[in-house]
Amino acid sequence: HWGMTVGQLSRFINLCRQEAGTWAELAANTDHQKRFGVVNSYQICNRFVKRVTAGTGSGVALRMNPEAPVEAHAMLSHTWAEDILELQEAVTARAAKTAQGPALAVWCCLFALYQPNDGAGPTIAEQLELEPFGAVIHSSNLLFMCLVVTSTQDPYERLWCIYELSVALDVMSNLHEMLDPRADRFVVVEFSEQAKREYG
Repeated sequence: HWGMTVGQLSRFINLCRQEAGTWAELAANTDHQKRFGVVNSYQICNRFVKRVTAGTGSGVALRMNPEAPVEAHAMLSHTWAEDILELQEAVTARAAKTAQGPALAVWCCLFALYQPNDGAGPTIAEQLELEPFGAVIHSSNLLFMCLVVTSTQDPYERLWCIYELSVALDVMSNLHEMLDPRADRFVVVEFSEQAKREYG
């Protein structure tokens, strides 16, 4: 129950962009070989997510849905070095292909986990001990896992993405054996428009 709707995910990113000075500073930074002009998930986490959740013990998703925590129907597998705007675009495009549209409930680690590590809530290590990624993928209410591909990092270079894809493919195989209607579309890939151009 650490999900959020695609509309909420998009709204949070848009609120970050409204801090124009901070956004411009992050985009101009090229540390760790980051592409100029890109703001990635590491930066969003450090400058925005940790700030708005510090001292609360709850991640962004739970903070946005405190009275009625959201159970995810889709899991996002993505790289943190991605362009966050390409992630936003790709996830919005995938949601548009579903019956739920922007109301599609997704699980995104950046916003689901409590990131500050400030003692007010569980540490990242404690949360990972709960195996949230595997638990979400194995959820009977999950409709699909979406591997998001942007132009800034190949998800196959990130071990977490490989792990998530491996688990999801195992679940998909089991769903086929059970003749579950989710099986054929349990693992989907969504490219950002820039990624489509670069990867052909």
